[in-house]
Amino acid sequence: MKLTEEKKIHFLSLTILILAIFTSLSFLAYANHLNYLKDSPYDVVVSDIQANTVTISWKTENDMPSYIKLDESEKLLGSEEPSKFHRVTVVELDSESIYKFRISDGERDWNEDVVGHSSELEQFALFSYQFKTTKLKESILLPEVVELHVLPNELIYVSLFDSSKNQYSEIKSYYANKFGGVAVDTRSFLGEWDFEKVKVQNIGYFSTQNIRASLAKIYASEINCNQNISPQKINGITKTEFAQLATRWVAGRGKHYAIECFDDVVYRSKMAGVDPAFTLAVWLNESGASNYTQDMDSYGYIEDWGIHGREDVPTHNFSAQINHFLKRGHSNVCPGLTRWEAWGNIYRWGTCNTNNPAARQEGIDYYKKIESLYRWITNGKRLPNKVTGLPIPINESQQWSEAPQSLCCALKLKGSDVLMGDFEGNVNQSCNEIWESGESAFSSTVEYAVEIPNSNVDICEVSYEGVCCQLSNDVKWYPKVVCDSPVEGINSNTECKEYAKEMACFLRDGLYKWLPEAIGTDYIKGVSSGTQCESRNNVKTYKIELKEGVNFVGFDFSPSYKAEPMYASILLEKNKDIELIGNFQGYEWKDLVKQSEKIPFVGQDFFFEQNRGYLIIAKKDLVIELDGWKNPEAQYQDLEDGWNLVGGSIYSKPSKASSLISNLEQSNIDIDTVGVWAYDLGLFIFRREENTGDVYGVDISLEDNQGIFIKK
Repeated sequence: MKLTEEKKIHFLSLTILILAIFTSLSFLAYANHLNYLKDSPYDVVVSDIQANTVTISWKTENDMPSYIKLDESEKLLGSEEPSKFHRVTVVELDSESIYKFRISDGERDWNEDVVGHSSELEQFALFSYQFKTTKLKESILLPEVVELHVLPNELIYVSLFDSSKNQYSEIKSYYANKFGGVAVDTRSFLGEWDFEKVKVQNIGYFSTQNIRASLAKIYASEINCNQNISPQKINGITKTEFAQLATRWVAGRGKHYAIECFDDVVYRSKMAGVDPAFTLAVWLNESGASNYTQDMDSYGYIEDWGIHGREDVPTHNFSAQINHFLKRGHSNVCPGLTRWEAWGNIYRWGTCNTNNPAARQEGIDYYKKIESLYRWITNGKRLPNKVTGLPIPINESQQWSEAPQSLCCALKLKGSDVLMGDFEGNVNQSCNEIWESGESAFSSTVEYAVEIPNSNVDICEVSYEGVCCQLSNDVKWYPKVVCDSPVEGINSNTECKEYAKEMACFLRDGLYKWLPEAIGTDYIKGVSSGTQCESRNNVKTYKIELKEGVNFVGFDFSPSYKAEPMYASILLEKNKDIELIGNFQGYEWKDLVKQSEKIPFVGQDFFFEQNRGYLIIAKKDLVIELDGWKNPEAQYQDLEDGWNLVGGSIYSKPSKASSLISNLEQSNIDIDTVGVWAYDLGLFIFRREENTGDVYGVDISLEDNQGIFIKK
């Protein structure tokens, strides 16, 4: 039967339509496949494998989320933050177990390498995505540290390599410290290695992507400071010491001009009536003392004093930058901020950041960084209230007095939610110094006073609406006109006081203070009372005896330095006969800090805590003196799985290992093994008591100031 012309046309059209749909679907599938390949992960490596944790890293050509899925689970582990470099750490794994994983962007999954990997990572990149956790480590090994020098704060991946066997170990990752120093514990790697033959090798995971500094040669003749100024001094460190600080500031990289220009900076500051130590602090912070050789891609054009956006103050121009800096008043007012916090915001951002709390905090942090440098430069002095308008030339031995000023004060009166304005002319005191708590005013009693940035008497002396205000150091009923962070939904002083009842311990102005928790998230964790908090201000000096070689020390106090927690690097700096300090966690050395000949130290820094133990390796017998405070309410701490290195009298006062196990058991802390370092024997000894009643090892005697290992 012949088809009519109409049917033929209809059949042909239908065929074309089907072919078009099929072609479109095929093209769409092909396009999706190309996108799948384009977005595929590559250079997938597994690092830091332990019994219960692992880290997985990979790269992508495009910015994508960092997710993995473990085994058959569809749960996304990681972060939705888009990135081209991805790094996910998985915890709470089972020991000696094989896990498969998929890399995911939340919609698509990859379970194997489909685009290949960099040739440099041939030995390490995975094709099939799986790993095996290790067995639990029962033994504790002393660290064997090799130091590496890379870029400051750089993330590196390393492996042991035995060239005689052409054999690589597993991968471990490390972040360099601010000087570019890395401390690698070679004994933390799996397997048996001949450490005389192996080398620690940076596998170059970022070798094709990492930004490296290209150091252009610049000579002193090219900087326009006056190098013929007569030698100058300040009330603080010397020119040579400042130059050493500048070298450390940029981890020894590049060329700074601290030696060449120090005298000019100090002289110009004195002749401008500006505190020279303040000028030096900002110079060091902004440009590493005119270190023009810092990497342009990372830091941009170097602005000697951070002055930018002005045609008359070009970058890479010492003279123009310092001249402008010295003309600034460096005295600012922002509602709700101290004068120095206000200065930090104005100098950093050019604004008070009234409606941008994140930027405002960065401005406050900027001021604190400058104050920290000022303390270094002046051997511990705090920033004064005034750094400009000083007698010319400055006499550093003379105390500087504040110039008289006008003040507008809002008075918080007892029983009132309205604050009353009071104008004070020609004074050199603050509002709270003029109006002390308990004084009489406006037929009532003053509770406190708040400065209003206004010097006009007619505008000042009015009534001010109050709000519950979150301040940097308090939560108080405050004038609405100067409150940047009012607490919503609170309408009276009584409600505000109730809101501020929850307290926490904060480090503020060099002292630990028991303040409302609502003021911030930077409170000290684990402090539950004002007594515990304020005891941190009762600093005493303690003596610790160290023997030549290996020492495990337990602190019965929290070592401090200049009112802040003492870091291991500071102890190394103060005691050159201490070679290495270590902090143990779980199944290996978590942090190791070691002396270095090239830079101040290698390894990630950490601070000391009461009731924790530490490894200290000394070159000779010595006694160290440490300032510190003691928490009178100290209790047993929560333990992590594996080995915990503890110390202090709450652990050593039972005198015997068996008593310590029993005491911890009564506190619902389940441990079965106690270990200490036997100095005379040069090895660890242990006491183990199993639930079955079996006992292994002698009943170890525990000593004061001894670091003690306990296993959970």
